[in-house]
Amino acid sequence: MARTLDGTDDFITHSIGGCNITGPHTLAVIIRRNVDSVSHAMISLTDSTQVNERIRMSLNTDERVLYATDGSATGTTSVTLVASEGWSLIVGNKPAGTSTPRLHKYVYGTNTWTHANA
Repeated sequence: MARTLDGTDDFITHSIGGCNITGPHTLAVIIRRNVDSVSHAMISLTDSTQVNERIRMSLNTDERVLYATDGSATGTTSVTLVASEGWSLIVGNKPAGTSTPRLHKYVYGTNTWTHANA
């Protein structure tokens, strides 16, 4: 489905049904940040009430990528994303259970990878 996004307050809502993401998973986002020092949710999966967040990858006001799963405290990483980097791939993956999630960033314009634990 085609979407027109204006870069201001964009989000797409989808139902994940009874999905309770507790097992191993990987999420990926291709993103170009337009403005620094502003919070942005890249992915936020919630239940039907949109209150119980199951997984979240977001950008903090200090440009760091944040990651949280199923009510855990948000893990802050050393992975950052600033507008001057242009298009980037942000990937978060987590083995099952209480293992530490790992984030990866690929900047298309510089062909550079960054990796860090959440």
